[in-house]
Amino acid sequence: MTLTVIRRWFDRLPNIEKDMPIVIVNGVAYTPRMILHEVMRGSPLGQRLQMMVEAGSLGTTLQQEIQLAKIRLREILKRMPEQPLIATLMIPPKVYTPSQLLREIEAQTQVGMQWIQAELQHARRLLALARR
Repeated sequence: MTLTVIRRWFDRLPNIEKDMPIVIVNGVAYTPRMILHEVMRGSPLGQRLQMMVEAGSLGTTLQQEIQLAKIRLREILKRMPEQPLIATLMIPPKVYTPSQLLREIEAQTQVGMQWIQAELQHARRLLALARR
């Protein structure tokens, strides 16, 4: 993969995603914009990030990927007004505000893990844009 491919991938991303963490390395989350700058610099970190984008890898371990999803979801949910956001059809039914949902995500409850898994799928789809 070359700088051209990383730049094309970056340009394909929705604007809101360009500054959202998408890859985590050694506990540090990198946004697409940060990845592009590191690849442009030709740094060893840029090479590693480039390989991760190429491979569609969000992190080096499952735990890091879960941490990345939590970071992304925190960023998304903190922008939302504190009013009912979703409702479940479980018995009993439950309505969640962004802060309640974030507590579920942080605690990795069943509801929280569903959101984490969905966010990981979304991030993988974004990385897959580099291979198209």
